[in-house]
Amino acid sequence: MDITGSTAQNFEGFVEAIVDDSIYGWVNLYPMQFSLSAVLGEVVVGVAEEFLPRDDLRSKPLAKGFSIRCNVSVTPADLVSGKLKILLISSHNIASLPVWRPLWEAGNFLNVNLADLKKAWNSVPSGSKKAIAQDVGIVQGGREFGRMSIDGIVQAGRNGYLFLLTGRNQISKFYTNDVELDIENWLTCFLQRQNFLSGLEIKYVQVVIPEKSSVYYEYAPFTASAGSPPYLDLINLSLENNIPICNVLPELLKAKDNRPVYLQGDTHLSTFGAEIVVNSILELLGESISYDTPLIDKVLRVGDLGERFVQDGDIQELVSMYKDLRCGNADADIELILSRDPESGHQGRQRVWRNRTAPIKKIVVCFGGSSFERGENSGNLSWWFARLFSEFHFIWSPDFDVDYIEATSPDIVICQSIERFLTEVPAS
Repeated sequence: MDITGSTAQNFEGFVEAIVDDSIYGWVNLYPMQFSLSAVLGEVVVGVAEEFLPRDDLRSKPLAKGFSIRCNVSVTPADLVSGKLKILLISSHNIASLPVWRPLWEAGNFLNVNLADLKKAWNSVPSGSKKAIAQDVGIVQGGREFGRMSIDGIVQAGRNGYLFLLTGRNQISKFYTNDVELDIENWLTCFLQRQNFLSGLEIKYVQVVIPEKSSVYYEYAPFTASAGSPPYLDLINLSLENNIPICNVLPELLKAKDNRPVYLQGDTHLSTFGAEIVVNSILELLGESISYDTPLIDKVLRVGDLGERFVQDGDIQELVSMYKDLRCGNADADIELILSRDPESGHQGRQRVWRNRTAPIKKIVVCFGGSSFERGENSGNLSWWFARLFSEFHFIWSPDFDVDYIEATSPDIVICQSIERFLTEVPAS
């Protein structure tokens, strides 16, 4: 394919990143028909199938983000060498999309002969090496945009936010339609839970917590959106089937401009995000409560994403936590009556609290995961439910335990998952 001297009118955009053989960037969608293809040598190795809005491109109303999943391995070095081109092809023009300068420099770096690089580094005065290393992120790299953890699982986004990128569930691929969910089996699972509980006159709430990248999608270092397509499909189909699913995404999106709803260095909700989710669940249950504005503590902690940059030294962040929750005139009178942990891992962890002064005199059983956790602070949903309900049971499990429900006779059952775990339908 010869593109020498070719141009495209009304065209603007950049290639911004290459991650796991996927190419990301943006292009201005002027009123013209065109396609966007990745060409390695003379072979098309990927095509952009959809274009998604990005908040960081608001100044360019026609600009959209794109992603191209390549069927072969590609690197920034291929862009610099000219082997790889991202071609915008219209009926009259073919143009090569320019490369964002930092990505181009990454390609130059990858093309450097390692022996020559070592010689150059050894020639640098020792007094300057530390400053240079810090500037380029070799030591104490900080959270500059695009920086990867050593294990390749976490990547830094904008404004200091860290994001899960790969790992067990490949969350970045949720937004590019490279992940297919078994939505039919998820709906069957939800309906079976609902039918069983309605027969016992127990209220049921299903919660699927959205990923941080689905709320702070404009900060993500990869193409993301306000909810991945499969996540939104599951939520919408659940609502259409009258499943009592708590759609917390709109409220989190609405609140994020006022207060942080996720922690910067963690996959989990902040205290304020947890508060929004709890109030959304209460609204779905038809429960109304009021509580005094809690006092706030500032606590240093290490997040589950931040800990992957341990080579940086001090990776703690200052996190807001509520000291306690006071409903009406009564202080919470909470007793942890059961605490059970498995020998390894998290599955099967159990906590049961009783609260004699709770504003809602009902028993709640929750089958969930790390969003509820052990209730140790106000970022855990269990912290809230232990203070709002007279008895709260938390079982760390994706499955629905019929025997446990029949033994405890709760008023309410909550089942909780998270967007990235939607690839795995529970057994019950």
